[in-house]
Amino acid sequence: GSYDITLKDSTGATIWTRRADPVDDPASAIRADLASTSGAGMVGFLQSGAGAVSRTLQDKSMEVVSVKDFGAVGDGVTDDTSAIRAAWNSIADGGELTFPSASAYKITDTLQFFDKGRVRIDFNGQLIDASGFTGGARPALHFKGISQSRIGGIFVIGNLASVSHGVLFDADADSITIQAVFGKIHASGCNIGVMVGNDQGYQFSDSSFEDIYGADCNIGVYFTGENTLAMYYQRVAAYNNNTYGVLIEQGGGCISSLQVADSGIDIYFGAPAGTNGNKLNRWDITSGYSEEGANGEVFIGSTACADT
Repeated sequence: GSYDITLKDSTGATIWTRRADPVDDPASAIRADLASTSGAGMVGFLQSGAGAVSRTLQDKSMEVVSVKDFGAVGDGVTDDTSAIRAAWNSIADGGELTFPSASAYKITDTLQFFDKGRVRIDFNGQLIDASGFTGGARPALHFKGISQSRIGGIFVIGNLASVSHGVLFDADADSITIQAVFGKIHASGCNIGVMVGNDQGYQFSDSSFEDIYGADCNIGVYFTGENTLAMYYQRVAAYNNNTYGVLIEQGGGCISSLQVADSGIDIYFGAPAGTNGNKLNRWDITSGYSEEGANGEVFIGSTACADT
């Protein structure tokens, strides 16, 4: 005849019971009840019911993606380029990508972060090692079309010959960036350390940076783009750069603290090559300092833009 299947806790109290037919397999009966709304509630997870949304565990896990989920090692030796690209491609608008603590994430080609809005990328201050780039010059990290996003804690090391930009933030006709928030951006050993904006007139605006630092580059920090406006930079620093420390060619915004030293020209305003159409808009620099450098260095240089 029929019989009861009962589960008891360590005190002997009954926590679940079911009347089973002789043909029932007890294990199958338990699994069936646990898969139901009431059974799932026993283990603290409600699969269905008022307000519940049915989703797969895979969908849920992809809301926050670690680059290590796709095979990035972060030992400073293994090439992590493909793994990081795959991790970025796996998230949708509004997703989150994380870089767990590691020795260094080595890359051998550009990482492009394009055309996704409201994303969060937690670099967590990890070292992105692009010093092994060879061949034609290209950016290490390139961000475009990431409106309403949060990017934080980037530390990039490149090489002067093959890394054109340590970190490049720009826009094009299809991929604007507005209302984004960036953390501490550090780049060393690149042709251009950090570049913000695009000189073709595309929109990168209404965004803020906590800290930008460029050192041991030809140009430490480069601001350009006639539509790179309403920007806020908490601190901009440039040290020991060959040609320019901070090149402010176009755009406009506020720099709370500008700290420069030991570059060919510490600060340069305008287009060094007299590029036609450049628009140097209003910049408010509220504080800062320049340390005394070597003989022959220039603290501030400038040239008139074509349409000043």
